[in-house]
Amino acid sequence: MCKCPPGLAGKTCEEIPQVGCGGELVATPIWQELSHRGKRMCYWRIKTDNARIRFILSNVNYRCETTCRAYVEIKHNSDFQQTGFRAW
Repeated sequence: MCKCPPGLAGKTCEEIPQVGCGGELVATPIWQELSHRGKRMCYWRIKTDNARIRFILSNVNYRCETTCRAYVEIKHNSDFQQTGFRAW
C-alpha cells in the first residue's frame, strides 16, 4: 500500500479522494467551468491529450492566515509530491 500525496488516493495512488466534491474532467476545446462554495476540500483531475489547459480563477476569496490552509493549487507535472502553483 502506498502513502499517497495530497490529492491522490487508492492502493496505487491513481484515484481521486472521495471527499464529497471534485472528480475527473476531460479538457476539450469547449470552455468548461468548475465551481466550489463553502469550506470543503475538493480534488479535481483534469486530463488532456497533451494539449495546453487554460485556467481563469475568478471570484477567489480565501482568508489569509499564517499557515495558508485555504488556497487553489494547480499541480502541473507528473510528480505530485511537488507543490504546484498556488493562489489564495
